[in-house]
Amino acid sequence: MKIYSKGREATVTFITSQGVVFTVGHFYRGEPVLIENRIPVKTFSIAKIMDYYIGVAPIRMGATIAIEPLDYNMQIMIKGDTVKYGRLIKPLNAFFWLTNIPVTKGESGAPVLDMEGKIIGYVTHASPNGSIIRPFNEMLVKTIQSVSEKAKLINPTEEDKIN
Repeated sequence: MKIYSKGREATVTFITSQGVVFTVGHFYRGEPVLIENRIPVKTFSIAKIMDYYIGVAPIRMGATIAIEPLDYNMQIMIKGDTVKYGRLIKPLNAFFWLTNIPVTKGESGAPVLDMEGKIIGYVTHASPNGSIIRPFNEMLVKTIQSVSEKAKLINPTEEDKIN
C-alpha cells in the first residue's frame, strides 16, 4: 500500500487495528498525507533522528511486528511493489543492516518480514547492491504501542466507544 505527500511516495510499513499508520519519515515534508484511494492520514509523530512517520487514518488492518535478533545471512522478504526474497548481509551500525534485496523508488517504508511473516523492520532506502533496512527495537515498538493507545482517543473503534 502506498502513502503520498505532495508528489512524494513511500510504502506503508503497517497499519494497526487502531488505524495507526507507520512508514519511513523522509518522504514527508509537512503537506497533507493520503493513503491509496485518497484516504486522509492525520499526522501524529515525526521523528527526524529515527526517520519514521506515524499517522492515524480511518482504516484498520492489524499487523504482527516483532523484535528479533538478526544475524548474517538471515533469510528475509521485503513486501514492496512485489514480494522480494533475500538475506541480510551485514550490520552497518547499531541501527541499520544491508540486504541483498534491491528496491525501487517509492519502496522506502516497505515492511521487512522474517520467513514466518512477522514484520521485523522497514526499508529506509536503496543501496548499490541491495537495500538498507532498519529493524524494530524496543524503543521503536514502545513508541508504536504508545501511539496506538493514544490513537484510540482520536480514531476509536465501536468497541472503544462502548467502553
